[in-house]
Amino acid sequence: APGEVETAFFSADGRSVFFCARFQGRRSELFVRTPESPEPRPFGAPGSVLLSVSGANDLAILRDARPGDDTFMGTLAQMPGAGGASRDLAENIQEAAWITEGAACAVLSWGQGFPTRLEYPAGKVLHQSNGTLKLLRMSHPGDRIALVDGTGDSTKVLLFDGPGKPRVLMEKADDTFGSTFTGLAWHPSGKEVWLSEIQGDQTVLWSLDLKGRRRIVWRGPGATQLMDLAQDGRALLVVQQSRRGVMVQQAGQGVPRDLSIMDGTQAVAFLPDGKGLLLLESPSIDGGTTQDLTYLRGLDGAPAVRLCKANPRSLSPDGAYVGVSIHGGDAAQGDNTLTFIPTGAGLTVTRPVPANFDGLDDPLLFDKGRKVLFAGQEKGQDWRFYTADLQGGPLKAFTPVGVRAPRPLMLSPEGTHMIGTTTARGTYVRYPLDGGQPAPILGIQPGEVPVAWTRAGLFITGRPSDLPVKVFRLDPVTGRRQPVATFMPPDIAGYRSTISVHLSPDAQNIAYTYDRKTSDLYVAQGLR
Repeated sequence: APGEVETAFFSADGRSVFFCARFQGRRSELFVRTPESPEPRPFGAPGSVLLSVSGANDLAILRDARPGDDTFMGTLAQMPGAGGASRDLAENIQEAAWITEGAACAVLSWGQGFPTRLEYPAGKVLHQSNGTLKLLRMSHPGDRIALVDGTGDSTKVLLFDGPGKPRVLMEKADDTFGSTFTGLAWHPSGKEVWLSEIQGDQTVLWSLDLKGRRRIVWRGPGATQLMDLAQDGRALLVVQQSRRGVMVQQAGQGVPRDLSIMDGTQAVAFLPDGKGLLLLESPSIDGGTTQDLTYLRGLDGAPAVRLCKANPRSLSPDGAYVGVSIHGGDAAQGDNTLTFIPTGAGLTVTRPVPANFDGLDDPLLFDKGRKVLFAGQEKGQDWRFYTADLQGGPLKAFTPVGVRAPRPLMLSPEGTHMIGTTTARGTYVRYPLDGGQPAPILGIQPGEVPVAWTRAGLFITGRPSDLPVKVFRLDPVTGRRQPVATFMPPDIAGYRSTISVHLSPDAQNIAYTYDRKTSDLYVAQGLR
C-alpha cells in the first residue's frame, strides 16, 4: 500500500534494514526487512519513530512521537533490535544518535523557548541554535558528530571533533532553516560525510571531507533522500513524492475544494470577510527560503493573486496588511526592520527596531494600523514578544523570555490578548498586550493546539497526525468544550499530517493544509 518512509537504517551487520513508515493515515510504525523475509515485518511500537541503530543492534526510538515543523518530538527510548519492550531514556527529544558502542546517545533536545540543543553526552550541552538543528549523526568508529544547523541567517553543516567551536563543512545562504538538506550519513571510512540536498526539481548527493572539500557523488531528478550508509558502502535511499496543499470545506457544501497553487501551498489565514485566504507557496513547511511566495485566493477558486516574494507570517485584523519575513525577496528589508505588505492598493509599511536584536519574526500590524507586535530576540537572550507604536517610540515586552506562539499569531477578538506557550508540551496562556497578569487557557489536552480565536469563540484541534480531524469550541475560562466539526481528507494515501487548520471569522468555513508523502525505499550499490 502507498505510504511514507520516515527514517531507515541498516542493521549493524548491514544485512537487514530497520525502518519506520506510515500507511493510510495511521501513525508511524517500526518494521524490519531481512534477507530471509523479503516482506517487511511489523516491529510493534505504534506511534514511534526510529532515530538510530547501534553497533549492538539496539534501536533508539522516539516513543509517542509528536510531529512538528519538519521534525518530531517525543520520549527517547531504547529497544532491542531483536524485539521486546522499550526503556525510556529522556523526554522532549527530537533526534538521537548512538555513540560507537551504543552505550549512550548524543541527542537534540528542546526545552523552554526556541533554542534546540545538541547534548553530548546526553545532559551536557555542546551547541544550541535559535533556528533548526537536524540530521544528527555520529561517526563509526570514532566520536565525531555531524549535523545541520539552520540558524535563520544561513544553513551550515557542522562537524564536532573535539573541544572548541565546530568546523563548518558547508554553508548555504539561500536556505535559512535547512529545509533543502534532507539526509546525512557518515561514510564507513570515517573520513567524509555524505549529504543529500534538494536543488529545485533535482537531488544532489554530496561528499564532504573533514576539511570541507566537496564533490558530487550523484545527481538525479526528483527528491531522493539519503538515509544511511552500510559498512560495505551500500547506500539506503528513499525516493519521496511530496505535496502540500490547501482544502476548504464550506458550510452547506459536501465536497471540499482544493485551493492549492503548486505543490507547496499552505494556508495562513482567512480574510476578514471569510471569502478568501492568505496563502504561502514554499518548498519548506513554515517557509524560510528564497522561493517563498505570498498569495491571496478566493474560496470560489478564482486565480490566485501574488502579493510578493516573501513568507507571510500574519494578516492584520482588518485584512489590510500582511506581515512578512523576507529572504532575498522583492522588497528590501534591513536586518532590524518589520515589513508589512498591503493586500490592496497602498505602499509597503516598515518599522525599524533597535540594533540590539539578533532576531525578528512574526510581525503583526494591529489596532487599525497604529501598532505593531512581533517576536524578538535581544542579544544574549531568548525570544519574547513585544508591542510598539508604528510611528516610533519605545518597545514594550509583554511576555517573559522563552515564550512561543502558534502561527499565525492569535489575538483575542477585542485585540487585547495573545495566545502563547512556555513549554514544549503546549500549556497555552492568554498574555495581555498591556503587560498585565497572564491567565491560563483551561481544557487543552496534550497534543491539542489552538487554531482560531474569533467572535464565534476559541477553537482547538487534536494532534496534526490524527484522523479524522476534530474541531472543538473551547471556553478558555472553564475548559468546557463543544464539538464543532469532524472531517476526513478526500485521499489519505500517504497522508502525513494536517499542518494547520483555520476557521473563517463566523466559523462557517474551514480551511486546512495537508501534507502528503509517498515513498519508495532502495538499496543502492556502486556509489563512490
